[in-house]
Amino acid sequence: YMLAGPIGSIFGSAGSALLIDALDGAAGLSGWQWMFPIQGLPCVLLGIIFWKMMKDHPKDVNWLTDKEKQLLNEDLDQTTDGQHTSDFLQALKHPTVYVMSIAYFGIMCGIYAASFWLPTILRDNGITDNLTNGLLSSIPYVITIPVMILLTRSSDRHGDRTWHAIVPAAIASIGLVVAAFTSTTFLVSFIALCCAVAGVWGAYTVFWAVPSQHFGGKAAAGSIAFINTWGILGGFVAPMVMGFFRDLTGSTQGGLLSMVALISCSIIALLILPARMRADREDAHAH
Repeated sequence: YMLAGPIGSIFGSAGSALLIDALDGAAGLSGWQWMFPIQGLPCVLLGIIFWKMMKDHPKDVNWLTDKEKQLLNEDLDQTTDGQHTSDFLQALKHPTVYVMSIAYFGIMCGIYAASFWLPTILRDNGITDNLTNGLLSSIPYVITIPVMILLTRSSDRHGDRTWHAIVPAAIASIGLVVAAFTSTTFLVSFIALCCAVAGVWGAYTVFWAVPSQHFGGKAAAGSIAFINTWGILGGFVAPMVMGFFRDLTGSTQGGLLSMVALISCSIIALLILPARMRADREDAHAH
């Protein structure tokens, strides 16, 4: 289901360009103003449908047999047995959840920065036609889909999460650095941006296997919500920081390098994370 992100960006990039061009001036509104209700209202409606239809526990659904419900409950119990803690408040007392939050914050800053600023970066490189810009903006996400699939399969096959998140995050940082300093050479800059987008999405996908494996019971939902909140904060910080440096310097170079700094913080947190998780397990066994 994590592929929904890049798939949405593929259709959103080209679709947004079409909407902006086709509806510009309709009912006295600019094309970009039409884009918000047309793309946003379906999300609101789907959210309401999900809220009404999705149940909290297998026992509450009516489309599973009693045998299927029992098997799911047994699987959930087995999953919880190997996890560190099952109490949400107890989980928040451990530094591990904050290390995970920092790691995720940096990753999400990279994702949001690419999502919001990729069309602007392309425009700065001379791609001024909306449709061409939208189509080019979708290409990094087309590349991202096989990268995410191959990376997660490799992570599962090798039983490794740490380096399968660190390496793509590092590639994303390098890609942003190259893009920042080659803005006058479109092909090089665009390839670097493609690497950055694929890398940061790859790190994102592998990262989410870690919290659910480490935390159990109430802590799994609560800790994931806490970590995700930091990611949402990245959605506010990244575009704001990018915009600040663009206004300050007159180019996107400073903004891209600021994202490199944030992703680097994420890499440091990911390097620290295995030791923190081992300490949690040792603490649990001691008690």
